[in-house]
Amino acid sequence: RESIKVEKISYDFEDEGPNPFTGEGRTITVEFDKFFFVCCYVPNSGEGLVRLDYRVNEWDPHVRSYLQALSARKPIIFGGDMNVGHLDADIHNPTAKHISKQAGLTPRER
Repeated sequence: RESIKVEKISYDFEDEGPNPFTGEGRTITVEFDKFFFVCCYVPNSGEGLVRLDYRVNEWDPHVRSYLQALSARKPIIFGGDMNVGHLDADIHNPTAKHISKQAGLTPRER
């Protein structure tokens, strides 16, 4: 049985150098010989959607850019808690009027 060697572990995009997300404890990137594994806990938009703009205008674009840069080097496995109900099948009652105003279920997040 072949073991898989970990080449590097980084947290909060620290492999990019200083960034606005340092210290949030939201990502772990593990580099292996043939791929990256990125585990992510995406920020919740919060009660009253107070962090919605932060999430969709800062966090999401940064993560997308980070993953694109990694994928230029080798394949990526991306997992974790995305804090979103992506499909209607992920929601108990997708037609309820309040759904589009709840954290993780707004049209901007989905």
